[in-house]
Amino acid sequence: MRPFPKLHRPALHALGAALSAVALAGCGGGDDEATASASSATLTCENKQFAAGTAVSVPTSAELATFAKTYTAAANTVTLSGSGGLTVNGKAITVASTCLVKESAGDMLMLSWGTANTVGAGAIVYDSHIDFRAGGISGVADGTIL
Repeated sequence: MRPFPKLHRPALHALGAALSAVALAGCGGGDDEATASASSATLTCENKQFAAGTAVSVPTSAELATFAKTYTAAANTVTLSGSGGLTVNGKAITVASTCLVKESAGDMLMLSWGTANTVGAGAIVYDSHIDFRAGGISGVADGTIL
């Protein structure tokens, strides 16, 4: 299964995070948070962002390194460091959740931050997230659609 933000990205982008939370109200969440260490930083993955059974984990240092670079999307510059540090348009972001999602089309790294909203049967939806894939990035960063 795909993570909730991917399933509801059109609603999230078109109508904002509030409407997305309503759309997710009937969905359940995954397991509790997982933690792991990547380089010197300790990363956590809030599994409740994903449907139960989704192949999700905290990325290893090697997995994180495959996404580490500077991206440009919708006139925004996003830089992900090899240790999981994130900057958007030069502003350092305090990431709350760093999750690697195993998908048949290739791995996706999802970084989430901001307000964590609880919806439905305990699912979590953050008001900002970026999905990193081999082909680029997408998401909502502090209200800006990427």
